[in-house]
Amino acid sequence: MQSFQKLPKFSFAEVRCEIPQVDNAVPISGFGRSYTYRDTIIFECKEGYILQSNDKITCEADNNWSPALPVCYKGSCNAPQQFLTMQLNATFINKNYFPINSTVTFVCRPGHTLSKFGQLISTCQENGTWSSVSGSCKKKSCPNPESLDNGRVEILTDILFGSQIEYSCEEGYTLIGDSKRLCEIAGNKVVWSGDVPVCKVITCVPPPNIQNGEHSDADKDLFSYGETVTYRCDSSVRDRFSLIGSNTIFCDKDGQWNTMPPQCKEVRCEIPQVDNAVPISGFGRSYTYRDTIIFECEKGYILQNNNKITCEADNNWSPALPVCYKEASVPPKEESQGLGPGIIFLIVITIVIALVIITIIIYRQKNRKKGKSATISVDYKASSKQENHSEESRYMVSEN
Repeated sequence: MQSFQKLPKFSFAEVRCEIPQVDNAVPISGFGRSYTYRDTIIFECKEGYILQSNDKITCEADNNWSPALPVCYKGSCNAPQQFLTMQLNATFINKNYFPINSTVTFVCRPGHTLSKFGQLISTCQENGTWSSVSGSCKKKSCPNPESLDNGRVEILTDILFGSQIEYSCEEGYTLIGDSKRLCEIAGNKVVWSGDVPVCKVITCVPPPNIQNGEHSDADKDLFSYGETVTYRCDSSVRDRFSLIGSNTIFCDKDGQWNTMPPQCKEVRCEIPQVDNAVPISGFGRSYTYRDTIIFECEKGYILQNNNKITCEADNNWSPALPVCYKEASVPPKEESQGLGPGIIFLIVITIVIALVIITIIIYRQKNRKKGKSATISVDYKASSKQENHSEESRYMVSEN
């Protein structure tokens, strides 16, 4: 028979928990002089302190409080966050400790100004976070940019702090100065950086001189964009030199003359000799550059090519001299029937082959006829000789 040891009798009335000591906290419920089983106490941290764990503890059967006693630590917030448009007031910049319920103030960053409503204040809350800042800051505005003579100003985005404007000149002008300006800080306001650029007219150096010629405005040192000069050849010897090329050039947008200057050359073309033709316009004793002659074929002749020729800079006529053919010798112009060159070629080949075949047939027929005539003639002569011979024989016999 099994025997059981008798356990001592347990009584909850004997449970005793010590009075809890919680620094920087006060009991707000269940406080007493002694604590027995299942007694509870609720604590609250003193002002400026934050509860780290549970605020409620219970006396358990083992004479201990459960859970562990609460802890209240000195409450504070981390350094306030940074904003794009505002910053901490100088008073708070170097501070490292911000207790609960403490406040900080902000100021607008340089280039910014306070908006109409709200304050730039934030408070360290009991949960260790900062309250929202009700106020705000906005960018300051630069003055409207000045206009640019002979140019234009382009506002790339707006005229607020940090923005840019861009300058450009009209054609024929070049920009002197910076093409871009920035809206930047100047003291407690914002202004456009640098100075307004200038659009200066583009200029060209004097154009080249030419041999045996001259140009207008030869005494000028500079020529503005778009200005022209005119060239001419030396006129001391009449009609000796001809101007080859354009007689005017102009100063372009790059500060260069738009093309090479012309030349003054002594151009002489020989008197053209065109057989069976007469000049009807431009005929003379000598011919210089760009002189023209128009020809006409004599009666009974037809012009093959152009009837107009021009004396060119290389002392030759252009295009080639005209040619007049006698009317009968000129092959008639084929009228276009819509036939291609290939079809025409096939037709010609066919005709040629047909003519060759016909010629061969005719030739053979003629040869056959000639052969028959020769045979008949030979036979006739042979028979005649036989007859004559027999007659002679008969005659000789009769005489005897």
